[in-house]
Amino acid sequence: VHSASALRRFNAKRVRLLVHPLLVNAFPLIKDWLRTLGQLPCDRATAFGALASGETCAIVPGGVREVVWAGRVDKERLYLSDVYGFARLAIRSGAPLVPTYTFGESLSMGPDWVPGFETRRKLSYLLNAPIRFVSLCQRWCAPFPNGRLVTAVGAPIDPGPIDDSPSRARVKALHTAYVDALTDLLLDAARRRRLGEAARALGRSQTQYVCPGTS
Repeated sequence: VHSASALRRFNAKRVRLLVHPLLVNAFPLIKDWLRTLGQLPCDRATAFGALASGETCAIVPGGVREVVWAGRVDKERLYLSDVYGFARLAIRSGAPLVPTYTFGESLSMGPDWVPGFETRRKLSYLLNAPIRFVSLCQRWCAPFPNGRLVTAVGAPIDPGPIDDSPSRARVKALHTAYVDALTDLLLDAARRRRLGEAARALGRSQTQYVCPGTS
């Protein structure tokens, strides 16, 4: 991530995206492209090393279970209820957790209308690798997202003193604080969107009912 406004919000020089190890280790060209962008494999050792060296990292806590749902048009899905690794990592490294959500990302590669989704989902879970549909009708026929992406960023959550072996209770408390903050962020963003839509609708209605002058 190199957007100036996003980096100011994160108080960082750059943000390293932690992605599935297959993407940055196994596939020719793709791995070179992602590494050129500064993305790193999402494993404990790499993530801890990056944070310990002062890097700012972004992670999708839901991992494969969440990513495989991208492209579904019925609803957004987050997997956080039983995911504690990112909270434990924050306590071990001392890095604050910043609740973040990007609206539009799940459909940025096009809607998934390809049959056999349940089979692909189960295979993804079994292999721990995202097997998902990617639209060939991308912007400029390249792997760039379609549509507009809007990222909501919340306030950082201090994980407290560094502890290399945090208790389960402490990890769960930080996890709960993060989930609550992310929920509030999503609700606030939804409220702002509804207000924006109402304002635009009001503007259209006012324009519609302005009486034209007579000649």
